[in-house]
Amino acid sequence: GSLAMALKKASAQLDGGDFSIGRAESDSSIKAFIDMKRVKQAKRIVKLCHSMHVDLVLPSDFILETGEVAETIPQDKLQMDIGPKSQKAIAGKIREYIRQYSSLDTKSVVFYNGVFGKFEDDRFAEGTKSFIPLLKEMTKAGILTYVGGGEGRLALVKYGSLEDVTHAFTCGGTILKSLTDYHISYLKAMYIQNTVILK
Repeated sequence: GSLAMALKKASAQLDGGDFSIGRAESDSSIKAFIDMKRVKQAKRIVKLCHSMHVDLVLPSDFILETGEVAETIPQDKLQMDIGPKSQKAIAGKIREYIRQYSSLDTKSVVFYNGVFGKFEDDRFAEGTKSFIPLLKEMTKAGILTYVGGGEGRLALVKYGSLEDVTHAFTCGGTILKSLTDYHISYLKAMYIQNTVILK
């Protein structure tokens, strides 16, 4: 959804061009609005991925609010899901990852956070729906799979099962916070003489 749109625009700008993300960049009254500060932040992410040789897979086609599949997003339209080409590319990349890493002695870890579009509307659920079974494939291959709370967990329960993954968080955003060195604000543990005090 929104993160992919910010990354898509950032990537295009870093390559010397641009990419229209439709009304998401012009209409600040809508929930899908993406402030240009987010695009600036996304540029830092794209650069970091390149410098660390991280394969950044971005959508190449989209389901627009009209239901049509498009490779570009007109200024007066909104992207609501990833399209079939993007679904196929993501599945291919995941299965390539499984082949490369499932045979390693060390454990591989996958974090899944968020959804691919407005999945609560069945017209725009296919991107998310097509991805959820891939989590089960990774788990079966021995990859540790962690799902973020909120929409990610809801999609897992709707299109798969909690048993399909290693762990599903119960709170939205927790998975991202757990990957940083910041304290999770609502759960700060202090160890005093082998006693855990929760504040």
